[in-house]
Amino acid sequence: MKRPIAHKNDRLPVPKTNHFTLEARQRVINGLVATAKADFVSLVSWLKTGKQNGEPIPLDKCESLRTAILNLGTLKAGVQTDWKQVIQLM
Repeated sequence: MKRPIAHKNDRLPVPKTNHFTLEARQRVINGLVATAKADFVSLVSWLKTGKQNGEPIPLDKCESLRTAILNLGTLKAGVQTDWKQVIQLM
């Protein structure tokens, strides 16, 4: 005997999230800033030691920092000038 089904889908409805709230925007900005800071630190350490040791340029970190800078600029969240200077030095 089949169980009677009241609804076609028994699952509970998923609460919809609003991606345009200030909290969501702040989470995105915090993630981009954290990524940019980590890339900045790794590029500065490469400029200090890796360049003299003949290590290859970390192009993935350069692209990641460049993308983070562009996204932060799009969100009008502010970009540190040090980040741009490191990319120019590369």
